[in-house]
Amino acid sequence: MPANLKVQTEPFRLNEMSDENRYQIRQYVSELYSSFVKDIAAGRSQSEDQIRDAAENLSGRNADLALASKLIDQILYEDQVFDAISDQLDLDEDEKINFVELNDYFTIKGKDLNLRASTKIAVLYAEGEIRGGKEQYGMITDDQYVAILRKIRKDDKVKALVLRVNSPGGDAYVSDEIWREIQLVREAGIPVIASMGDVAASGGYYIACGADRIIAEPNTITGSIGVFGLIPNFEELMNDKLGIHVDTVKTARYANGIVSPFYPVGPEEAALIQESIDRTYEVFLSRVAQGRNMTRDAVHEIAQGRVWTGSRAKEIGLVDELGDLDDAIKAAADLAGTDDFRITEYPRIKDPMQKLLEDLTGQDLPTEIATQIFAKRFPEANKLMGSLEFMLQTQHPIARLPFDLPLR
Repeated sequence: MPANLKVQTEPFRLNEMSDENRYQIRQYVSELYSSFVKDIAAGRSQSEDQIRDAAENLSGRNADLALASKLIDQILYEDQVFDAISDQLDLDEDEKINFVELNDYFTIKGKDLNLRASTKIAVLYAEGEIRGGKEQYGMITDDQYVAILRKIRKDDKVKALVLRVNSPGGDAYVSDEIWREIQLVREAGIPVIASMGDVAASGGYYIACGADRIIAEPNTITGSIGVFGLIPNFEELMNDKLGIHVDTVKTARYANGIVSPFYPVGPEEAALIQESIDRTYEVFLSRVAQGRNMTRDAVHEIAQGRVWTGSRAKEIGLVDELGDLDDAIKAAADLAGTDDFRITEYPRIKDPMQKLLEDLTGQDLPTEIATQIFAKRFPEANKLMGSLEFMLQTQHPIARLPFDLPLR
């Protein structure tokens, strides 16, 4: 087993990093940066050296420097941009520009796929950490996703599945459960295309590796085929800081479990934990080897927790091709042998405020109604959340009072 899979029984501090890990991260960042530079240089019709110089000198820190460095074409106010658009559209002075917001455009685009067709291509969005248990907002849970995959498998109208993964991973056992359900979907004659977003690493790659085809973005963070475990130890906190001492009476050596947060990990316990880590890692390797038609040792060479960009992952065999979600849908349609289909998406994503109120009331509520109810019942909290949202989203210097002063 590689060194990075060994159980760490000594105190561990998060700011410590091995030279090997530091090298891997530096290599990944360098590769990602080179990809960004290449794309920007092509888009701005400049050399890669010019773009690197602009980045080195922070030449985009204000509009004048950005213009001088050819990072932008013009400096205009909003009304001037609108006038330029009107001229391009040959609109009269009193005619308005028909703008469509990005969210509306995306929604329309997603549904403008032949709604009259009976054949369906399912798109399952696997977004967030992978965890066990019931549905949690922004998480991939086994209860929710296993149920969805079984529903898709039993739907005679679904002829292909696109698994859109944007996940850093999580629970290895839950990942294996979802992997199993995906294999059952394939065994039912439904081809599966994995489409990787920003991140599809570790458990995120685990659930994708068994697909018929894997499509990643060039800058997708993927790979990270590895396993680790965290064992918290509160002994020093309890004994030295709180003055609380814990003792046990047990009928067998492991009657109170293999590990406890109140006792240090001994050599026997460490060996058992290592056994579990090793076994899980071997299962992970076997899943990837099976899905990618590789040997266990070949997978191990590119695994061991290493992360790769989508471009490099294609070179080493972890993905099949580069592309976006639309490319994945086209590939799914090709495998299904149809060009007459409609998209059905899972799961239905709810606004966080809507989800909160539904949890509180036990009723399904439209987003607009949920927002109005919250604003009316909790006006101070609603105002505070609005201010917090502004603080988190703004990318500019802020000119406002650093406090709220209610006058009554």
